[in-house]
Amino acid sequence: MNFKLLPIFVFLAVFAQFNLANAASLGQVQSFFVDSEFSENGKTELKATLRFEGPRAHFFVDDEYFNSLNSNETSEVLNSLKKISKEYNEKIYPILTEKFGNIRSPGIDGDEKVYILFFDLKKGNGGYVNTADAFLKTQVNRDATNEKEIIYLNSDFINKDYVYSFFAHEFQHLISINNKEVQKNIAEDIWLNELRSEYALEFLGYNSPYKNSFLESRVKNFSKSPWDSLTEWQNDSADYAVVSVFSQYLADNYGDNIFKEMIQSDSVGIASINDALKKLGYTVSFSDVFKKWQITNYLSQKNIFLKDSKYLNPNISFQIEPAVSYQVSDGDTKGFSYLLKDWQQSWIKYFGNTEFLNIEFEGKNEGVFDMTYILNEKNGNISIGDMDIKNNKGSLALLGLGSKIKDIILIPTSKTKLSDFSDDEPKRNFIIKITTKSKNSETNIVTQKIQRKLLPDGSLVRPAWDFKVYVVKGGYLRHIKNEKILNFYDASSIVVLSREEFDFYKESSLVLAEGDFKVYQINPDGTKHWLNMTAEKFLKGGRTFDSVFKISRNELKLYKEGFDIFL
Repeated sequence: MNFKLLPIFVFLAVFAQFNLANAASLGQVQSFFVDSEFSENGKTELKATLRFEGPRAHFFVDDEYFNSLNSNETSEVLNSLKKISKEYNEKIYPILTEKFGNIRSPGIDGDEKVYILFFDLKKGNGGYVNTADAFLKTQVNRDATNEKEIIYLNSDFINKDYVYSFFAHEFQHLISINNKEVQKNIAEDIWLNELRSEYALEFLGYNSPYKNSFLESRVKNFSKSPWDSLTEWQNDSADYAVVSVFSQYLADNYGDNIFKEMIQSDSVGIASINDALKKLGYTVSFSDVFKKWQITNYLSQKNIFLKDSKYLNPNISFQIEPAVSYQVSDGDTKGFSYLLKDWQQSWIKYFGNTEFLNIEFEGKNEGVFDMTYILNEKNGNISIGDMDIKNNKGSLALLGLGSKIKDIILIPTSKTKLSDFSDDEPKRNFIIKITTKSKNSETNIVTQKIQRKLLPDGSLVRPAWDFKVYVVKGGYLRHIKNEKILNFYDASSIVVLSREEFDFYKESSLVLAEGDFKVYQINPDGTKHWLNMTAEKFLKGGRTFDSVFKISRNELKLYKEGFDIFL
C-alpha cells in the first residue's frame, strides 16, 4: 500500500496527443514496467495476460505467477478476479469517486478502464501506484512508464478478502493523482495522500467489524509508538498507524467531507487542510486541530473527551505513557534538553511534592513551538491550558504540586515546517528548566542527621511499609524497577529498614555501565537519559559522583533510550 511520489513534472500545455492503446482482449499478453523496489524478485519488467475483463477495469496477472498454479488454483484465481471486479464496479468505484473525486477517464492512453496488474510484491506490501504511469514518457522524461491508469496489487492476496482493502487504498491514490498532479500540476504531500487512502476503507465499511480489521492493527501500532511524526514519511507501520488514527479524528470532529474538500483544494498538505476547514465553516487551523488531537489522545485512557474533540469509535483509545517522567521536590533546579520533529506528538510528565514549581521554556534553532499542558488535580478534576510563548520563550508557574495537583503533563509541538516533508525530517531543539521552592525555603532550618553504620554496597533493602526493593551504595539507594533488573543482584537476602533507617539514605537514579564513560539518569518510566555535560555542570546541578551506581552493560540495555540531559 505504497504511493510512489515522483518530483513535480513539466507538463505539456495540452494533453490531446494520447498514446491510444488497442482495446484489450481476453488472453492478450502485454509487457509492463514494474518497480524493483516493490517487486519480490527485483524485476523491472514482466509479461502478463488479461485474465478477466470487467466493466471498469482490465485485470492482468503476471504470467510467471499464473503458470505456476495448478488447475484448482487457476480456477480459484479466475473466480477471485470476477469477485474483485464486481466489488470495484458496484462499491469501490461509485463510493470513492463520490467521497473523494474522479479518476482520470479516459486515461492518458485514451482508455476509460483502469488496469489492474497482479504480481509478486515483497512481503508486507499490498500494492502501489506510480505517478509516472499517468503521463507520457516525454512528459516525465523516462522510459519506464506504462502510460496508463494502473494499480499494482500483490498476487499473494488475490484470493483473500484483504485484496479489497488494498484495491481501495490504491484507488484513492489514482483519484489524488488526477485531482492534484494531472489537473493542477501540484504534488501532494505523501503523508496526506496516505491518510486519505487509509480513510477510504472507512467509507467502504471495511473496518467493520473492528476485530481483525486494518483499523484495529493501526490503532495497536499507534499505541506502541504514538510519538511518530505525522508528516515525516518513512513508509513503515508507525507512519500508516499515525495517519490512519488522525484520519479518524478529522472525520469524527470535522466531518468526512473534509477529505473531498482538501483533495479539491488548489493547495497540498497542511495548507489544503486549512482550505478545507475554512470552506466547511470552521474557524480553527490545522495547528489548532493537531493540538486538540494530542490532548484527546492522552485523555482517552481516562475515557475523558472534550466536547468538540473526540473519537466516535469506542474502540479507539490509548494508554499513553509520557515519553519522559520526572519527579521533582523542593529545592530542585534542573534543565532538560529535548529534540522533537515537526508535528510529532510528545507528552512530558512532572510529579512530586513542592509548593511552587516554575517551568521555563526556550526553543532553539529557529524552531516554531506551541506548548499545551494538562493539570491532573488530586480531586479528579482536569484543567487544560496553553503556555504563552513569545520569541520562542515562555514560562508557567504552578502552586501545590503533590498537595492539590497530582501531576502536570506538558505537550510541546514543533510546527516549524508546513510543507514538502521528506522521509528524514530535522529535529528541533528546545530546553525546559524547572525550579522549585517550599513554603519554608527562606527559613533557616537546622536538621540533625542520624549517624548510623552504612550497609555494604550492593545490599538489597526495602522499607518496612512498602515492597519496593532498593540497592545500596554508600549513603544512597537506587530503586530496582522490575524483576528483570532484580535478576542482576543477589535477592536471597533483603534487609527491611525502619522509617528512621530508610530516611538516612538519599535516593539516586544515576548509573554508569562497566567500561563506559556515560553517566545516565534512569527515570521512573524506565528510560535512560545521558547526562551530556561537563563534570563542572554535573556538580553544579546538585549531583555528586558518589551517587553514581555502577551497573553491568546488560542491565543498561534493559532501559529504553531517552532524551539527553544537558544541564
